[in-house]
Amino acid sequence: MTDSELIERVLNGETSHFQELVARYKGFVFRTAYAVTGRTADADDVLQEAFFSAYQGLGKLQDRGNLRGWLHGITYHTAQDWLRKHIQKRTVERPLQDAENRPAPDDPNRGDDEMKQRIMAGLDGLTEALRQVVLLRYVEGMSYREISQTLGVTESVVGERLFRARQHFEKHLVAR
Repeated sequence: MTDSELIERVLNGETSHFQELVARYKGFVFRTAYAVTGRTADADDVLQEAFFSAYQGLGKLQDRGNLRGWLHGITYHTAQDWLRKHIQKRTVERPLQDAENRPAPDDPNRGDDEMKQRIMAGLDGLTEALRQVVLLRYVEGMSYREISQTLGVTESVVGERLFRARQHFEKHLVAR
């Protein structure tokens, strides 16, 4: 069944079909949440909240052919809200969490971990608009056209935002 057909069935009272939508988009929603929060536990919580919000608002979805874009918006904003609510807790816990996750000095993956940390730090420095296009392009592999439809901007705006994000990353990653 297509997403539109599943949505129609859910809205007609066959709520068990929502689980199929969850199964289809769980990875997408998790990756988006993780990219914003940077922690698996937080991303899991955001995932649950995002799907709960999506279920409650399913009847308000205008373009049933763009479920992925709609879910991205819900997830992204849910993750941003999550961070605002939990920022003090994360600030207090971060030194402990970072110490536990540091690789041993002789760990062969140490360089990869350091690069991932630098990339996450680079994402933290991006504006919300730039971060969204980076996540959709490089994490989700969407085309410029798909990103423009998801975010409701032109493809040239997508290109401009990606260019500015790349400039930010070059400056941020080279500076270290």
